[in-house]
Amino acid sequence: MVKPKKYLLKMLFRSIKLNYKQFISIIGISFLAICLYTGTIANSHVIEDRVNLLYEQSNMADIFLYYNEIEDDDYNLLNSIKDISSFEERLLVTGQLNENNINIIVKTNPTISKPVIIKGESGFLVSEVLAKEIKKEIGDTVYFNVTNIFKDEFSGIDLSNMLLDGQDNVLVQNTIAVPFVITGYMYHSEGVQNSEFSTSLGYMDEGYLKEHLINYLSLYYNNYIIDYVRNNYDEYFMNNQIVVKTNNADSVIEKIDNYYKISDNLLLSTKLENLQSNIEVKADVEQAKNLTLIFPSIFFFVSVLVIATTLGQMIFKERTLIGTMKAMGITKGEIITHYASYGVFLCLVGTVLGIILGPIIIVGVMNIKYNILWELPMVSPQIFYIEYITSIVILLSIAVIVSYLCVKKEVDLLPAESMRPVQHKNIKYSKFKGSISFKMAIRNIKANLVKAGMVVVGVMGCTGLLVCAFGILDTLDYCVENDFKGLLHPDITLTYNAAMLESHKEDLMKIEGIKKIEEVNTYPIKIKTDHIEDSLINLIDEDSLLNTEYHGSGVTINNSLAESLNVGIGDTITIIVDGKQYDRVVEQIFTASYIKGIYDEKTNFSNLSIPPTQVWIELEDGVDANVVKAKLEELYYVSEVLTHQDNLDYADSLLSNVKMMTDVVKIFAIALAVIVIYNLASLNINERIRDIATMKVLGFNQLEIAKSLMYESIILTTLGAIIGLIIGYPLVVAVMMANRTNLVYFLYHVYFDTYFISLLISVVTGIVVDLILVNRANKIEMIES
Repeated sequence: MVKPKKYLLKMLFRSIKLNYKQFISIIGISFLAICLYTGTIANSHVIEDRVNLLYEQSNMADIFLYYNEIEDDDYNLLNSIKDISSFEERLLVTGQLNENNINIIVKTNPTISKPVIIKGESGFLVSEVLAKEIKKEIGDTVYFNVTNIFKDEFSGIDLSNMLLDGQDNVLVQNTIAVPFVITGYMYHSEGVQNSEFSTSLGYMDEGYLKEHLINYLSLYYNNYIIDYVRNNYDEYFMNNQIVVKTNNADSVIEKIDNYYKISDNLLLSTKLENLQSNIEVKADVEQAKNLTLIFPSIFFFVSVLVIATTLGQMIFKERTLIGTMKAMGITKGEIITHYASYGVFLCLVGTVLGIILGPIIIVGVMNIKYNILWELPMVSPQIFYIEYITSIVILLSIAVIVSYLCVKKEVDLLPAESMRPVQHKNIKYSKFKGSISFKMAIRNIKANLVKAGMVVVGVMGCTGLLVCAFGILDTLDYCVENDFKGLLHPDITLTYNAAMLESHKEDLMKIEGIKKIEEVNTYPIKIKTDHIEDSLINLIDEDSLLNTEYHGSGVTINNSLAESLNVGIGDTITIIVDGKQYDRVVEQIFTASYIKGIYDEKTNFSNLSIPPTQVWIELEDGVDANVVKAKLEELYYVSEVLTHQDNLDYADSLLSNVKMMTDVVKIFAIALAVIVIYNLASLNINERIRDIATMKVLGFNQLEIAKSLMYESIILTTLGAIIGLIIGYPLVVAVMMANRTNLVYFLYHVYFDTYFISLLISVVTGIVVDLILVNRANKIEMIES
């Protein structure tokens, strides 16, 4: 008597040996689908964990209150609100640190929104990213350039007899540049955005600020002035912000706003959820979650088709064996379980590999992007997330259902019917013109429409992903073209030394080759609409080199800022500069990707003492920008000089890490094409062994036989690739929308070259795979077949 379990086990090993290439394709497609899904799931958890860890370590505030001046009544109000668990006052100072815009929080031993020191000690803390950007380290001196708060008091007083010999009267200048020593690096929950692309955040002890300010003034004045500033220090540096911890932010904000309806002491009250840095990083967390639905969905869909086709063909090929097993007394249930175990086992192997490698590969690649955008502590992904169960259940269920449906049809037949050859329906192809090889290809496609559809869909997914990968780079390159070749393209951009911010226009015009100079006064500001945001104001000339239709009657702002502020042309915005408020109408909104901020003519802010920080230089025709650059770099008041090409190269360097991410997408896309085409082409050859042998008997040479196989593949591959080109652009938009960031406002664009290259890669991949398989057809023996 036959022992079913022992017999079926032998059959399992036999099938693995005979069909190992198809089995590898099932494992491969399962791995790709699970790898992407588990990788994106792990990535979404990791970026969320990084944000939550920093918020927890720093005890992030729930409410932020900005004041003109904090009075006793303000404390009394906050103490009276029961929902407030604690609050702290602090000083927020805005200025520039070695030409970089920065907000510095001044507070001794904070307990709310405190810095997380990662190296060094408290005193003056900055992010490590900022330190590298300005080429400084712990222990180095930097200059903090800030509006001179002493000017109004000392400008009408003769201080000449109090000056030290040979020193300038800095107390009457518009700005002062105080030297500080960096004491450590930090993460800060209010400064999670990379300082390279946004206003930086620093932290300073109150005593540290006072000590270094006094030391700075001691270089210029005698003890009379020094003692006066020391004794009146608290009047000059009054706290202007309060941070609040509460479990009911909405209720607290409502009570605070109701109280200040009768007072103008409060500039703004805002919740954590409205803080711009929080909005941006939370949006990225949400985008990471959205990514779990885009790429994996494509691979899951294709994996269903591959698994269904492969198992279906394998079971169909063994229909005679199934009939034999039924005749031997093996039950239907045992046969169904046997074949279902094939799919479960193969998908399980791919699943395990995907769960192991997916988080390592995808999280590693995505961290490249996040480290460009955010300054957050690193965390490692967990070994297993609960969402993984979903992918495992889906894939294994697919394998079981497909196996069941495929084998049940054969099991329900009588043993004699199963052992009898299948009678294929006659497919007419006389209406097709061409060689016999072409007609055979068309006939085979019509006879196996399901299998042909699998190839089309697989190649479609591959081509669509390739267009997406190349299209992402096209979009970013187009953004660079729009900004640096369309909106703003001075021949040279120059930055003044932070300690010497004053006009040097006349001196610069003496340099040979310079045609025009525009000094730009750039300063960090806060913009108030229904919420508050950090931004920059750029004061430009009436005949500015900024290439927009701006006329100076209001302000012009970039499209992403307008969208963030929820304003349009004709709306009024409030600009806050050093505690002063200016109401300005939005005259124009220009489309830009990298260029950000508010642009206004200098004459509209004539009462604002903002020194020039940057210079846009236009050269005479034919002048070598690098020659002029070398002359400018020798000037003592110049900090940095960049030619137009330098700016383009810098933008390209920022995109280099993004290119690495798109390379991963390309690799997955090509792997998808190889697996799908190889698997289905291999099945095609296995099905047509007798046809190929017959053609050999009839005298067809190897080239004619190869053509019949190649025509079929080329037709299906080309059709799938063309459909993939169509879905490529929507896929680019979907992926970019899921990755929107404050760094770049995406202007979606796909160049023609991308479509051509994607089509070429897909078709060539198909041809190469087919050439490899055609070699198998040449080895088929006529008599054995």
